[in-house]
Amino acid sequence: MDMNFVFFKKKFLLLLVIPPLFLFAYWFKYQMGINFFHSISVSHYPPFKYLINNVITPSHPGIIFKEDFNNLHLFRTWTDAWMQEKGAVEMEFTSGGLNDSGCILITNTGQGTWAISHRKRVKVKKGDRFYFKGSANIKGNTASAYLSVAAFTKRGKVIGWNLFKQKINQTGTWTTVQEEFTIPDDGTRYIIPRLVGAGKGIYRFDDIIFEKMN
Repeated sequence: MDMNFVFFKKKFLLLLVIPPLFLFAYWFKYQMGINFFHSISVSHYPPFKYLINNVITPSHPGIIFKEDFNNLHLFRTWTDAWMQEKGAVEMEFTSGGLNDSGCILITNTGQGTWAISHRKRVKVKKGDRFYFKGSANIKGNTASAYLSVAAFTKRGKVIGWNLFKQKINQTGTWTTVQEEFTIPDDGTRYIIPRLVGAGKGIYRFDDIIFEKMN
């Protein structure tokens, strides 16, 4: 057999295999919450944007997600912490939650704001009602936190980082807050539940429930 033919055949087969492997590696990286370059993302461009199904479209009332942090997920369900003061915030999943269960632990050594978001966007329309509940234990003289919902247009542009928020004051003990809210207009197409805090302190969150009511 002609050696040139064998060489080009192997090269052709290699070219067929490499792109699917690369795309699979990118999909797996996203699901694991790995981000090598925080200032650069290709997730909004084809073909990468078609690999990421990060939208929940609830068709009827019911719980969209419920997190008690007692079980490890193969893929990340919450983002890494955004922080106003670089290097001041550490996040981990650990014990010490409500009734000594699992929880999210946030340690803020600075005075700035921090936030973590659920990795799924929820598709909404005007008049949709939602229920957001969570328990928190916050320690720190200047620490405060709140459950928050960010709103986005159909093109992904931020309308507001706090379409809804429910404050949790510094307590030193477990406190549960809950609230219902309604999507106010047709301009809001997606929402993302968030946990937000500010001030030096230790924050624990547990038993997070997000539910569509109508």
